[in-house]
Amino acid sequence: MNRSLAAAALVTLCSVAHASPAPETNNGFLTGKLFQGGSQSLRTAYVIGVLDGFSYSSAFGAPDAKVAKLQRCIGTLHADARQVGTIIDKYIDAHPESLTEKMQPVVLKAMRQACSAGGAAID
Repeated sequence: MNRSLAAAALVTLCSVAHASPAPETNNGFLTGKLFQGGSQSLRTAYVIGVLDGFSYSSAFGAPDAKVAKLQRCIGTLHADARQVGTIIDKYIDAHPESLTEKMQPVVLKAMRQACSAGGAAID
């Protein structure tokens, strides 16, 4: 991750801390409904955090090849955090059951679908 993206993430997170009340969470994680009801800065910061978490998931045993495929896919899609948020919103809109699901698997399902459609499947 380059320094400007890291700086943007930090600024976004700081803005969120001052601009938005903390949403209620379900066992510590947002649901699709809470994600869609959040401010743009909260949603962007959340996407950055989840993607950063996926990027380092190999430290917890995720296969390096899958992590690399996800990173390549995001590059292939030329997507920034806000655009990934839009991908996730479209996925939630098309899959209303996602409104009550925890967001980490929703993000992964949305990215799997978008990556596959973009010719950069991660599975």
